[in-house]
Amino acid sequence: MEFFIFLFTYYVRGYISKDSSSIMIEYYLRKGAQKIELIYNYKGKDYPVGFHRNIYSDVGEPRKFLKDTILWVTKDKWRKNANLKLRVYYGRSGFRTAKVKEYFISGKELIPLDFKKSSSRNPNPDSRSPNLSRSGFRTASENLIKIKEGYYINPSLIRQYQGPDRYSWRMLGYDAQHTGYYPFVLYPPLEYKWQWNWGGAGSWTTGISGAATYRMLFTAKAPWEWNKVMAVDLETGQIIWERELTANADAYALSEGDSILFVGTWIGFNPDSDTTFYALDPFTGELKWARTLKTVGEPPIVVDTFIYVPSYGLSKIFAFTYRGDSLWSATAGFPPPAYYDGIIVHTGPPKVLNARNYLTGELLWAWNGPDEIWWLSIYDNKIFFFSTDTLFGINLISGIPQLKITGFYTAFNDRIHCYGDDIWIAGGEYGAGDTIFTRVQSFDSQTGDLRLDFYLSPKDSAGGRGPPPLFTKSNIAWITNVDYLYIFNTYDAVIFDTLLLPESKAIWPNRAFPIAYKNYFIYAHEDFIAVYKTDTLLPDTNYSFNSYIYYDSGNPVFYLLLPSDDRVFIDIFDISGRKIAKFSKFFRKGENYFIFDKNLN
Repeated sequence: MEFFIFLFTYYVRGYISKDSSSIMIEYYLRKGAQKIELIYNYKGKDYPVGFHRNIYSDVGEPRKFLKDTILWVTKDKWRKNANLKLRVYYGRSGFRTAKVKEYFISGKELIPLDFKKSSSRNPNPDSRSPNLSRSGFRTASENLIKIKEGYYINPSLIRQYQGPDRYSWRMLGYDAQHTGYYPFVLYPPLEYKWQWNWGGAGSWTTGISGAATYRMLFTAKAPWEWNKVMAVDLETGQIIWERELTANADAYALSEGDSILFVGTWIGFNPDSDTTFYALDPFTGELKWARTLKTVGEPPIVVDTFIYVPSYGLSKIFAFTYRGDSLWSATAGFPPPAYYDGIIVHTGPPKVLNARNYLTGELLWAWNGPDEIWWLSIYDNKIFFFSTDTLFGINLISGIPQLKITGFYTAFNDRIHCYGDDIWIAGGEYGAGDTIFTRVQSFDSQTGDLRLDFYLSPKDSAGGRGPPPLFTKSNIAWITNVDYLYIFNTYDAVIFDTLLLPESKAIWPNRAFPIAYKNYFIYAHEDFIAVYKTDTLLPDTNYSFNSYIYYDSGNPVFYLLLPSDDRVFIDIFDISGRKIAKFSKFFRKGENYFIFDKNLN
C-alpha cells in the first residue's frame, strides 16, 4: 500500500526567458482575491502592467485556490531603478475597502526558463499526472503549437488579454477589427487643453497615426522633425521623451500589455540596410528591437502576443512575436490588415482579399475583387471595404460576398466604422458654390438597407471633409469635418452638441484620428493635433449585466438586463476553462433574451 502526502503552500514565482526578453509571473493564492495586478515600479511611480484574467476557484477540489500566469514582455527593466511586485486585493465585491497584500519580485530571484519548451504548471497541485515532468511542467511534445519547422509556441503565452490600462487606444480604429468603437463613456462639454502644430506640412500629415496609454500620446514630433517619435503628457502637452529614427515616423501601435510601442517609418536613405520598424519602451523610448522592412507607412495591428506589420515598401505583411521573432510573411497590398477570431485579412495583390490563420499564415481563402480594395473593417463576421464606388461585405469564414451596395456619390478610399447594427461612412460632397459638406450614411450590416443619410455643414467652404465617426458608449457618435466637431445620437442623427475647432487653413482631416482615451478627445488634421478634456462627471463604466441560463431543446437561453443600448462581447468557456465560442451582438436597453445554439458555434 502506498501513501502520498501533499504539502499545500501558496506562492508567487517569477520566471525569465533565456534571452531576457520576457518574464512570466506564476501565482497560487488563497481564495477571496477580487483583483490581482502585476506592478512595474519605475523611478518611484507604479505602472500596472498585467492583471489576473480568470479569477476562479477550482470547483470540486478539496482546497480552493487562485491560479494563473501573467506574461510581461520587457527588457532588463528590473535592473534599471525598477522593481516588480504582485498586488492582491482581497475582500468581497461591493465593499468599499479591501485588504491589500503585495508580493515583491526581485530580479535576482527570477528563475531562468525556456518558454518555448514549457507551459504552465498543472492547475491542480494536488493531482498526480503521468504527463508532468519532475519540475511540474508538462512536456513540450504534448502542449506546444508547431508554427513552422523548428519553431514552437507555448499556448499559455498567447492567451488574449487587454493589458493593464483598459482605456488604451492601441491601434488604428481602436481595435484590430478597425470598428471605431471605443467602449467607454465620453460626454460633452469639451475643455480645450493644448495643441501641437505640425508646421503646415500639408496633406502628408493626414496619414500619421497615434496611440495612447498611461496618459501619454505617442505620435510624430514635428514640425520638421518627422523622423522623431515623441511621448506627450496628455494633460499638459509636455514632451516626456523623444527618439530619433531613420526616417519619417508614420505608423503607431501598442502591445496589448502596453509595454511595447511599435513605430513604422518611411524608407531610409539606405533602403537595404536602414531599419524602418521599431519596438520601443513606451516609458523611456529605449529601443527593444528593430527590423529592416522598407516603408511601413500604415499602422500595424496587435493580437495576443503578436504584431502584424504591413510594409508597402516590400508589398508584404509580416507576423512577429513581441520579441521580434518572425512567424510568417505573405504578399500584401496597401491597406492595413484586420483581425477577428483567429483570422487575419489583408489584400495582395491590390484587387485580392486574403484570409489567413493568424498563427501559421496558412491561406484559408482568397477573393478576387473588381478593382483595388481599400480600408478593411470586420463586423458581424463580415469584412467591409470599398472597391471603386461599391461597398462590399465578405463573409469572414467562407470568403463569399454577402453584401453589395452601389451608387455612391464618388469612389471611397476612407475607412468604414461600425456601431449598433450598422456600418457607417462619411466623406466630402460638393454643394452649391463648391462648398464641401460632410455626408454621413449608415447601412444595416445584414441587409444593406440605408438607415440614415444626412449632411453636416462646414464653417468654411472647403472645410466639409470628414473621417468616419468615432463611437462611444450610450449611442454617441463623434465626427469632425475640419471646422466643427459634431456629437449626435446614432438612433436618429439628432445633433445635441457642436464644437468649433481651432481655426486653420487646413482642408483635409487626419484619417487615423480622432483618438479617445479615458476622458480625452484627441483630434488631428493636416496642420495640428488638438487635445480636449471631456466631462469628468460621467466616468466611464463597464456596464455589468445579469445572465441566467435556461434550457430549450438542449440550447442555453441567456437573459440580459442592460442599463443602456450597446454591443456586448461574449466569450463562452467550458468548465475546464477552454474557450468554446466567441461572438458579439447588439442589445437594446432593458430585458433581452437570446438562444445560444451550440451546434452553430
